[in-house]
This record gives sequence, structure tokens and C-alpha cells, in this order.
Amino acid sequence: MEMGAVRGSLRPNTVGAPYWNINTHGIAYALRGSCQMQVVGHRGRTVFDGELRQGQLLAIPPQYVVITKARGERYEWVSFKTNGNPMVSQIVGKASVFRGMPVEVLMNSYRISRDEAKRLKFNRGNLLMSMFPLESNGNVIET
Repeated sequence: MEMGAVRGSLRPNTVGAPYWNINTHGIAYALRGSCQMQVVGHRGRTVFDGELRQGQLLAIPPQYVVITKARGERYEWVSFKTNGNPMVSQIVGKASVFRGMPVEVLMNSYRISRDEAKRLKFNRGNLLMSMFPLESNGNVIET
């Protein structure tokens, strides 16, 4: 069936690390609670800026940046990916695109100081998102 899935949760009033799907569409489904979600296209245009509540879903195209903030209660979701080997890139954290760039590139690209570039590169350094492939019957394959 060539699909993947991510299941996650956010504590009340916390923000999830921004990310984008590189090679897959995402379908975010709210299992519990609600969140404020913003989805921005590759040209910087906001395509969704609203609330996602329990039982609702949102389709997210590839290469669109997503950021989520839990409302006043725990927010839990599952995100289905339309690729058996989904590639997701985080903007911050251990596996982020910024972590892999030299400090000098960040300094010159964003016209920021060396200290600001280091903070951008190493902020939230231990954060890591995991992907789980799905079997053809929809069950998560344990890894």
C-alpha cells in the first residue's frame, strides 16, 4: 500500500517543531483536543491558518511548512503519508536542515550574527520526530 504514519501529541499550549514533507502528501487527523495549525506554501503564502479539532483532518501538500500549537488541552494526532518511505525535514532539532548547514551559510543567508546563527542551528538540539511505516492492513510496523 506504500504508506507511512506519524503519531504524536503536544502538551497544552505548546508548539510543535515546524517541518515539511519532502516527497509525500500528509493527511493530519486530530485524535484528541485541538490545535492552531498554520500551513505555508513554498512561496511564503499561507494556505491554512486555523483550528483543527478532534475528528477533523487536513491534507498537506508536499513541500509546505507546517507548524502546530496545542490549545488548552493535550492535542493528539496521527498523520498519514502517501509514500512508503516518507521523507520529512524538520526546521529545528537534531535532524533539522539548519543543523546540517555551516554557521557561515546561515550567517550570510539570513544576514545574522555568528551567535544568532549558532542559536538557530543548535536550538532544540535533542528534538527528533520519528516515522513509522504502515502494513497493508493499516497497522503500524514496529521498528
